[in-house]
Amino acid sequence: MYKARKSLGRIACLLGTVLFLQSCSLIVINNPTADGYDPEDTGGDAVTIQPSDQIGADLPPKVDNEATYRAYANAYLESVKNKGFYYDGATVILSAPYESIVESDSASDVYSKARYDRNRAVEKAMGIRIAVSETNADSLLDSLQASIRADEYFADLILLQQQNIGTFAAADVLFNLRSAPFLDLSQPYFDAASVEAATAGHKTYAVAGPASFEETSLSAVFFNRDLMEKYNLDLPYNSVYTGSWTWDAFFRYSAAVSDINGNESTSLHSFSTQYAAKNMPGNVFISCGGKFVDAPLHTTPSVHFSQDDSALAEIITRLYSDPHANRDTSAGVSQFHSGSSLFLLDRLYLMNWMPNSSQNWGILPMPKYTEEQANYISLTDETALFFAIQKNTVNAEMASVVLSALNAASYGILTDAYVDLAINDLLRDNDSANMLEIIAHSRTYDFALAFGPANTALTSAAFGGMSDLSAGTSFAKICARIPAANKELASKYAAD
Repeated sequence: MYKARKSLGRIACLLGTVLFLQSCSLIVINNPTADGYDPEDTGGDAVTIQPSDQIGADLPPKVDNEATYRAYANAYLESVKNKGFYYDGATVILSAPYESIVESDSASDVYSKARYDRNRAVEKAMGIRIAVSETNADSLLDSLQASIRADEYFADLILLQQQNIGTFAAADVLFNLRSAPFLDLSQPYFDAASVEAATAGHKTYAVAGPASFEETSLSAVFFNRDLMEKYNLDLPYNSVYTGSWTWDAFFRYSAAVSDINGNESTSLHSFSTQYAAKNMPGNVFISCGGKFVDAPLHTTPSVHFSQDDSALAEIITRLYSDPHANRDTSAGVSQFHSGSSLFLLDRLYLMNWMPNSSQNWGILPMPKYTEEQANYISLTDETALFFAIQKNTVNAEMASVVLSALNAASYGILTDAYVDLAINDLLRDNDSANMLEIIAHSRTYDFALAFGPANTALTSAAFGGMSDLSAGTSFAKICARIPAANKELASKYAAD
């Protein structure tokens, strides 16, 4: 296996509050170590960095971002601590589907150590002890309902999957986070898109942030570097750096596959997909800047897209009508591993299966619709975790404060540690590490993923609709499902 050189620093093409794309490949980083630093102030000194001169080369990029992230995380945690909360050794119970999302062995790897160190920092700052109660995702609702019926304590904080938020809301087991004391959901250590994704009417049922985020919940574009080099195709990294990695650019590679097959008498696939196949058409729609539902606080959620989005829908039609696409979704990964597919559109957790692959591979974010689109957009999958509080919580104040502290202390440093882990053990080049960081910091969440499983008409119009579109249903017929979806949403989440 080729092991990438440990990075001394990576390019942080971050698309959020702290780090943002300035122009082309120039990135501006606000320096949190400046005198008088205020964690809520985005001003300050700046450091500029560029991508490596040799795209695809195993070169150490020029700036290490760990100190930058740690300074922000420490400042955010200090801002929570300075509100005067201290709990004199109280135990805070977090219910999670697996312990490692909260607590990890400090000696196992750099990613686990980052979680371990985060927890100790929060414990020291807030005067608490963090404990994890593992509850299987499939039995969490039953356990929570039983606890509420008996008026018993279950946990201070609950980690539940994005796809279950609507079901838990319908079961009336979640505390409205808008009523949580001292909880400011507008803070940059909470993911703003997750707030809207989990808000219906007057209630916000859950929230995600860096403490709940798992990089493997995202999808990416894997590509075969060996095939690109064999057929003299440019590696796409530079297109990402310059903001020109669009679906049109992707389709130019697909056209090249057609030419290769014609000239070389090969049967190369343009792309495959497997584990992300169910929601990939909807993922493509969102990567283009599309949006299924508008759900601002104190409004009735309503389906957002319309016939005006036909140009975005055309991207899905073009992608799935490609004659060289691999249509066997049960073998998408094996086709990529065998060198029969140029691209694989799938979940990032597949990287864990690829260290010893015979194919030299890289990763890219999902393409943009046009170069003018501000950011790359990476949708978390249906299993992405959110924090919630049980309806009959015994201490809403402590739950709220610890929720803030955990996410504040996680800001940037967990993803930075994950990329360190990936470049040490998984990735083939440092440009892929840069891509992984771009993907992680362009994450978003979606109301239709959160509430669709509890609302069949919404699913039919949103992710189910895009899947039907990929199979040949006209976009006009998908749009015709919108009134039924809005009627369903109004009947359950009316803000009147």
